[in-house]
Amino acid sequence: MHDIPVALVTGTNGKSTSVRLLDAIARAALQVSGITSTDFVRVGDEVLDQGDYSGPGGARLLLRDPRLEVAFLEVARGGILRRGLAVHHARAALVTNVAADHLGQYGVNTLAALAATKFVVGKGLADDGVLVLNADDAGIVEHLPDKGLPDLCWFSLDRENPLIAQQIARQGPCCYAEGGEIFRFDGSESVCICAIDAIPMTLNGAARHNVQNALGAVGVASAMGFTDAQIRDGLQRFRSDESDNPGRMNIFELENSGRVIVDFAHNAHGVAAVVETARRMSARRKWALFGSAGDRSDAEIAAIADGICAIDPDQVVITELESYLRGREPGEVSAILRRACREQGLAENQIHIADSPLAGVRHALEHMEAEDLGLFLVLSEREQVVDYLHSL
Repeated sequence: MHDIPVALVTGTNGKSTSVRLLDAIARAALQVSGITSTDFVRVGDEVLDQGDYSGPGGARLLLRDPRLEVAFLEVARGGILRRGLAVHHARAALVTNVAADHLGQYGVNTLAALAATKFVVGKGLADDGVLVLNADDAGIVEHLPDKGLPDLCWFSLDRENPLIAQQIARQGPCCYAEGGEIFRFDGSESVCICAIDAIPMTLNGAARHNVQNALGAVGVASAMGFTDAQIRDGLQRFRSDESDNPGRMNIFELENSGRVIVDFAHNAHGVAAVVETARRMSARRKWALFGSAGDRSDAEIAAIADGICAIDPDQVVITELESYLRGREPGEVSAILRRACREQGLAENQIHIADSPLAGVRHALEHMEAEDLGLFLVLSEREQVVDYLHSL
């Protein structure tokens, strides 16, 4: 391994998007950047290996590459609990959010314990490293008091957030949104990075969770020494498509003027974010496709269906996930989701059960009409689904 600038990225949701966005900023600075994630390890345009590499093994694989000039490491809860951190001299660490997910695993039974696990990334910082935190996230804000953490950079969707106002008063770094623009405060003055509408992944501001991801990335990139121009260029280049950000808010336009969103949201917090975006998008009718892994409680599984129903879908397709049963019987998870949808007021004829995500997508697209919107939460068979959408 060789010593290069490294950033650590953790949180319940937004990790993969954040490391990919930071990679785009590094590319805008003409640096050879590398990332680890739950999907792959990549240096430049070369994927070294595919799979979940959000632990120390992925970091070792990446950091051994002699081409590397800067690295962004996705750090998941499981990797921290099983094997700890891979580095202890990071320039920056980002905690995107903390929400209930995978509770009951590895002895983490409460949200407070989960937050403590996420905040371990702060221990991987160099002496002058910066911890970048989401001031809009209750799980982060509630965890922070009296933790003796290193230098902080808060970010928020609101300039009037008390933590942002406090940070500015203390002349500490922070990032915030105001008047449709993203700003960075460096301790003495605020600089406009760019308009939110100019950042493609925000969908003109409709995808508020991606505005938050952009703010976090600005904080990290600034702490790592990238210029405002390089940060702006990276934000404006990065797109919400299957090339730049596979599986995260990928939008496909259909020939009949209908649209499909493909996303990997797999817990109630992630579902709420994409649902909030879909609610802001006009549509004649709305379709939803989703499933759940079996290693969650009945209540957590039902919460996914509850979140989906917030878009008031005209039709839902519940997909079986054979490779994600994780101790459940076939059909058991789908039955929980169906029951939750009925309790939310959907009629039986509005609910369809599919054997797989691809089968569910085929069914939905056979029945979707002009100006319909499909929100497809695809947890498996994503490549097959994307190929099918491109074939239409």
